Amino acid sequence: MFRWYAESTTCIAFLEDVPTSESEEERRKTFVTSRWFTRGWTLQELIAPGKVIFYGRGWQRLGSRAELKEDIKSVTGINYELLDATHHMAEIRQRQLGEFSVAQNMFWAAGRETTRPEDIAYCLLGIFDINMPLLYGEGQVKAFKRFQEEILKSTDDESIFAWRQPRYRVEGKTYWSLLANSPSAFDLGQTSKYLNGMVPQRSKYLSLRSGSSMSMTNRGLDLELPLTPFPIDTSGTIFLAFLNCEFRRG
Repeated sequence: MFRWYAESTTCIAFLEDVPTSESEEERRKTFVTSRWFTRGWTLQELIAPGKVIFYGRGWQRLGSRAELKEDIKSVTGINYELLDATHHMAEIRQRQLGEFSVAQNMFWAAGRETTRPEDIAYCLLGIFDINMPLLYGEGQVKAFKRFQEEILKSTDDESIFAWRQPRYRVEGKTYWSLLANSPSAFDLGQTSKYLNGMVPQRSKYLSLRSGSSMSMTNRGLDLELPLTPFPIDTSGTIFLAFLNCEFRRG
């Protein structure tokens, strides 16, 4: 599907919940609150095409993606470079997406919903240029972790580990996987007001430590990270790991 959208001349997005209005201010208000921006599958419909034109109820033209980029960025966090792009080739589009960190791509999907739980992972396959079997029935967590395992086969971007869970989901749980349960974990603003609008990016200053790649084995994830003891831990069993990425505003 991503390739179809990327190689189209123009894609039309019909927002049935945006009513006809003579007032531009009213149209903009209902545009940014449209359910279309909360659905998982519409993310690739927004990003992949070279040109997207939005229509509201009654087929009233709302504007193109480029014309509405300020409103779209405010509600999705997607960078202007992608919203302004006009390429009509899937390879070029995916190369553009590859310039952004894994965490940032995930952040754009945070808070989106799908009818089938597994689709929260499957709707991102084209954005990350991943091919894997669709196993409906495996559940959201398994599907999303399997998806991340596929990403690890083609990247050394450690921002894939830069996610957080809200406190209410952490309490009472002792251990967590290095891989997130859903894209929403990459919306760091939901866990701390100080991180609102901040997205982990590949570091400009830290160098790759040994050139060793990350891989999944039958014993789990195999990777190399620098560690330091957690200062207030008296048991000597808790360490801090340093990722090769940094926070920047998204």
